[in-house]
Amino acid sequence: MSKRCFVVNEWLLNDLLGENGKYAGEESFWFLKKLKRKCDKIVVLTGSPWAEKAFR
Repeated sequence: MSKRCFVVNEWLLNDLLGENGKYAGEESFWFLKKLKRKCDKIVVLTGSPWAEKAFR
């Protein structure tokens, strides 16, 4: 099975924290579950807003 890489922005974290409403949080949760099940990868750029939010 080929692997796919996804580059996600920092809004994913805001969604998961519920900052963009319940629906956005649920949608992001299921997005990550599907990524895990399909063995895909998420690309994280060092020093990006995503990394800063994820690792604070």
